[in-house]
Amino acid sequence: TLLNSLMGNSTLTMSRYPGTTLDFNTLEIDGQTYIDTPGIEISSSMLMEVDEEDLKTILPAKTLKPRVFQLRKDQSFAIGGLARVDLFGCDHASAVFYVSDSLKLHRGKVEGADELWKKHYNELFVPVPKDRNFRKFSIRKEMDKMDIVIDGLGWISVHGQMRNVDVYVPKNVNVTFRKAML
Repeated sequence: TLLNSLMGNSTLTMSRYPGTTLDFNTLEIDGQTYIDTPGIEISSSMLMEVDEEDLKTILPAKTLKPRVFQLRKDQSFAIGGLARVDLFGCDHASAVFYVSDSLKLHRGKVEGADELWKKHYNELFVPVPKDRNFRKFSIRKEMDKMDIVIDGLGWISVHGQMRNVDVYVPKNVNVTFRKAML
C-alpha cells in the first residue's frame, strides 16, 4: 500500500491476507530503488493455522467493536472452533473480547464445556484450525485488569475478581498474558 501510494498507482498487489507477495519486486520511484518483499510468517499465529478461506472470518474487515460480558462464577467462551477461554471464580467481573465481528462467541458454564466442545466442534464452533491438537495455557489472575492475547486472533480484557484463566488453542499458537492496555 505504501509503495503504491508513492508511485501514484496500483502496480503492486495489496491484500490483508498473509502470503500474497511471493517474490522480491524491485521498483524505481523518483530515482530511488525500493524492494517489496514477502512478509514474514509468524509461525505462532492463528493465521498460519487456518485454511485460506477462513482468513476472511478471522481478519477484521473494519474497526473492532468490543463485545462485553458480565461474569459470575465459572464461565467458558468458545471463539469459533479456534480457541476456548475458561474463567474461574468470577465475581463482579467482566470480559471484553476484541476479535473479528465475523467470529461467533459462544458462552456457557465451564461445567460441561468439554462435552459441548466435542459435540459441536466443526458444526456450531467454526471455523476450525487445520491441526486440531490443542494445548492449554493457564494463569492465576493476580492483577485487577489483564489482557489475554491470542496471536493472530485478538485479545480478551478481563477485569474484576477472578481466580484463574485457562486458554485452549492449537499447539502452535502463542498466548500471552499482560497488564491490560485499555
